[in-house]
Amino acid sequence: MAYRINASGGGGQDSEIDTDVDLTTQFIGDDYRLQGHLIGGYVGGPVDSGFDDPLHISSLYLDAAASDGRSEARLRRQAPEGGGVLGPFDGLFLSRQIEPGLRLNLVGGFPMDNSAKVITGTRLYGVNADLGTVGKGWDFNTFAIEQFSGHLLDRRAVGGQARYSGPQGSVMGLVDYDVSYRTLNLLLLTGNLHLPDHTEIDVTYNQRKGPILTTSNALIGQADSSLTALSQHYTEDQIRQLARDRSADSRSFTIGAVHPISERLQVGGDITSSSVSATPASGGVAATAADDADWSYGLHLMGKDLLKHGDGALVDLHHETHLGCDNWSLNLDTRYPISRTWYVNPVVHLERQHVSGESGNWWSLMPTLRINHLVRLNLNLEVEVGGQWRRGGGASTSPGYYLSVGYQMNF
Repeated sequence: MAYRINASGGGGQDSEIDTDVDLTTQFIGDDYRLQGHLIGGYVGGPVDSGFDDPLHISSLYLDAAASDGRSEARLRRQAPEGGGVLGPFDGLFLSRQIEPGLRLNLVGGFPMDNSAKVITGTRLYGVNADLGTVGKGWDFNTFAIEQFSGHLLDRRAVGGQARYSGPQGSVMGLVDYDVSYRTLNLLLLTGNLHLPDHTEIDVTYNQRKGPILTTSNALIGQADSSLTALSQHYTEDQIRQLARDRSADSRSFTIGAVHPISERLQVGGDITSSSVSATPASGGVAATAADDADWSYGLHLMGKDLLKHGDGALVDLHHETHLGCDNWSLNLDTRYPISRTWYVNPVVHLERQHVSGESGNWWSLMPTLRINHLVRLNLNLEVEVGGQWRRGGGASTSPGYYLSVGYQMNF
């Protein structure tokens, strides 16, 4: 067990006392293991200071696990590990090995938004099962999950994941279906194939609602910040229709391959197609147009140890069409070690852009030079200098330059 308390104060009206605690405790018994952690503090001062939030907690969790590995519990802020949970949440995770081929997991808690703020008005709970390894390399997980926002059902979904891994490659499939909206939220298929000549082929198909369909999507573009407030203006059926209207369908398909030319060189390429459906106008929110199939193509040449052991080079040619723009780019990224503690990293980016409806092309040139020095094992210094020149339509913009100096220290 360890803790730290810091206190400071000063005179005048701003006088205050800050108390911070970093507490870690662990207990290991014959049958189980416990570990807890708390980082928080308290800000105090004169009676009439009026601190709005004197108590703050940065980290708080409690983990428990059986010594035989069959049972586990986590009460903390945690990232999703499948099971239909869409993002980080504050709550409880329970896991129990029922038999050798079956592990049952329970989750419950409060999801977080993009700012890491807990959405206390929304709660989730679900169950999922790991079915273990079946056959030669197959693993399966199936789940059911429910989420409420206020008094309204936010999401009720079932789905699962299948994964195979073997010497010739791997494949993974994930499906998420909302039984309340009768809508496929997510279908993800990925595969990787190793050919006898050491060529690797990767394929990905991704079909999903964007954003994932939940009743809370009805708040997009609205002045109200909660479904409870929105329900003062709309019925539940109207709110659910607003949620459907805000959730577009997106699809993408990517295929790529990498082939070694020699021990020092390899060539690769990829092709991607993507599209997003239109959304209708409703609830005072304007319609959005469909983004028809966009295409991107890439060709890459990669090398290592070309002039000196430890050097590297990447030449990347990329073309894409998106929202009426046609872009070509060429990148040269190299790394050359001058010594064991010094290396330079010259980078050049050249881009040509053509916008539909405009005459001529825009050209951009962005060279960069990075210099790194490893002062010691845990301290690295970096100097970077670069510039940008842009020209098009018979005119050119003023060139831009920058210089930055920084360091990275690992503890």
